[in-house]
Amino acid sequence: MAYKYVDFIGGNDSTGDGTASKPYKTITKTATVLATGNEIRLAGTQITPLADTYNFTHGSKTVTVSGDKTATWAAGDRIRPARADVWGNPYVRVASATYSAPTTTITLTYNYIAQDEQNWSGAVSQIKSAAYGVMTADSSLNSRVFTLTGGWRLTDETQPSDYITGVSGGNSWRFLTAGTVYIPDASKIQLIGMTSVFYNCLYVCLGTLELHSCTQLDGYQGYIETVLCQQASGYDCISQGVSSAIGRAWVTLDADFQSSTRRFQEADIGELHLGSNAARVSYLGANIGTLVLHSNVTITPDGTYPTNIGYVVLNGHTLTLGTPVSTSRPTCVGGPVGSWARRTYTGLMDKLAGRGGTGYCLRLDPTQRYAPLRSGPIATVVRSGQTVTLTFWCYYAGTGGDPPTCWIDLLEPNGVTVARKAFTPANAANWTGATQQTITFTTATTQQGSLAVAILCCDNAAGDAVLYVDDLLWTNAGDVASTGDLETHGLLQYIQKVPTSSGGGFPFPLGL
Repeated sequence: MAYKYVDFIGGNDSTGDGTASKPYKTITKTATVLATGNEIRLAGTQITPLADTYNFTHGSKTVTVSGDKTATWAAGDRIRPARADVWGNPYVRVASATYSAPTTTITLTYNYIAQDEQNWSGAVSQIKSAAYGVMTADSSLNSRVFTLTGGWRLTDETQPSDYITGVSGGNSWRFLTAGTVYIPDASKIQLIGMTSVFYNCLYVCLGTLELHSCTQLDGYQGYIETVLCQQASGYDCISQGVSSAIGRAWVTLDADFQSSTRRFQEADIGELHLGSNAARVSYLGANIGTLVLHSNVTITPDGTYPTNIGYVVLNGHTLTLGTPVSTSRPTCVGGPVGSWARRTYTGLMDKLAGRGGTGYCLRLDPTQRYAPLRSGPIATVVRSGQTVTLTFWCYYAGTGGDPPTCWIDLLEPNGVTVARKAFTPANAANWTGATQQTITFTTATTQQGSLAVAILCCDNAAGDAVLYVDDLLWTNAGDVASTGDLETHGLLQYIQKVPTSSGGGFPFPLGL
């Protein structure tokens, strides 16, 4: 795979050539000279560990430390407790630092919200504000496919564990537009002040993507393993996550999360944690497996899009449901959705040349015989009591006479499996030996909403089964017209667009 380097701070689009010694300044420039399917590498900066004891109070913006540390901290710097016992542990922006003997008081932009809701004292990590490169224009991918990696040390072209890429939207520009991007380690990238993170993009982000005051994801179909989002203005937050899947999201709000025009819509979220000062979440229209509160929260469902919350962990707080903005779609809370919360990696999923020689098929390579690898949802809108038939072509590669265990789950909006149909793929070397499967779910839906069908596959006894699926067709799919190609509908397109080749892939969590 070819690659080019970008350095938002020290790069130059006019004199650079994309090498580590002469990097470009913008992703847009790099995308015009680098062929599709290759890698764009973002220069990083070193994270500074500080061993002094910093005292954090849950739900407070005040951090204290002994001694005069005013020369260490400046407005705009980022601070994070050096604790590994919780996953929701984002950096927090420093607003000011003042010294009154014998203590320095650091005031944060957002409250410190701990996942365990406990105070904490110990060492911290620091990122200086000067380490964030400022974007002055949208980063266009020119409607092409790229892998994006961050945290590169240009002196030796390595990615040290203590390096990260910080990007600031100086004029509130979009981070990436018009293309497909695969970010294999989103933990290496932090974004600040973006109007839109993924505008008109397909995206896959593994690891943890950290967002600060970014108004919306705004992509059309994508997958993010973990999101840490902190929002000072309260506008939009992770809105417009259209047809996106998020494994876990940690959202800290300094004001109401509300907007009259933008919605947190059409997203599948395995686990959503909310912590806030004025905790009101408006225009929520998403499928949430588990909602975990770290403060009192009022949710106003969108209503235009189904709001489905499977399981709520209150932690002693209060959840209040407001009147939906619209009543055209249901709001559902409650239901056994254990599969949504599971994040066990049980195999790889990637794209491959499709059955007809054009487009892509889906390949599922399970790694366990008894724990299934589960695809992303195939979703549409149906009426209650609807009978839906779907057909698709499939085959498995592996030991003949030893097929993998495969089945289709029909899920209600709250994640409950209401019907299950098994199928047995033919053993073949390629699509020539594939067979067409026809599965009908008869009046299995009990309510109007987002019908989800998922493909599940366990490994065979020999441990060498690989399942291939293509050309999925709906029949009688309610309010959505049937479409005939897995490329354009069927399984979520971000699976199709991941820039991998034969033998590659990415881990995928169950239940999304």
